[in-house]
Amino acid sequence: MRINVDSNEFADIVASFLFDKLLYPDKVVANNDLFNDFMEKMNGKGAKSILMQYYLNLSTDTRVNYKRIKDVFKDGNKTHEIRISSEEQKENEKEKSGLVRKAVKIVKKLLKKEEVSIEELNLLLETIEEE
Repeated sequence: MRINVDSNEFADIVASFLFDKLLYPDKVVANNDLFNDFMEKMNGKGAKSILMQYYLNLSTDTRVNYKRIKDVFKDGNKTHEIRISSEEQKENEKEKSGLVRKAVKIVKKLLKKEEVSIEELNLLLETIEEE
């Protein structure tokens, strides 16, 4: 599984991970003694309530992204990838994926022998040239 985030969203994922660690100290990254000691100190300083407030104020998308990958921190048997990019790169990728989706729809129309406009054909050619 892979999630694509920008630097701001990555910070939110980190805060979600820390909150998860405070909620389930024996399940999340349980074998790292140095980290466990650090988190115990953070908990003693009141970090749990601060992280809970932060987590509750996160967007639904960010919470869902974290929930999609959080199992890797508990059992470690899965592999997940977090791809961090700038906001500008992320917007370009969304735009590109939108063009690819449109191109696929046009190809499906062609395969079904449905009518395709000249604008759609031009879009298809542009998308093919970019990829």
